[in-house]
Amino acid sequence: MSATPRPRGAVPTLDQVLGDAPVPPEEYLSIADLSKRIPYAPQTIRNLMSSGVLKLDVHYLKPRGRIIFRWSAVRAWLEGQR
Repeated sequence: MSATPRPRGAVPTLDQVLGDAPVPPEEYLSIADLSKRIPYAPQTIRNLMSSGVLKLDVHYLKPRGRIIFRWSAVRAWLEGQR
């Protein structure tokens, strides 16, 4: 299967990211778990957080200082809804 080229910096669709892989039902993910699910390194995810692309209380929460992502919000962001 050959990958469809996409412009540099373009956010892939969820179908491009996941292909035929089943999506686990977990709603909340750590940075490491999110990095395994989308094509971004953990440091890239942190950079998106610090630049405000991924927003606190929208895409992720920090209960007791620990960062957890809402999969539904990240998925919506990937699909271009937020």
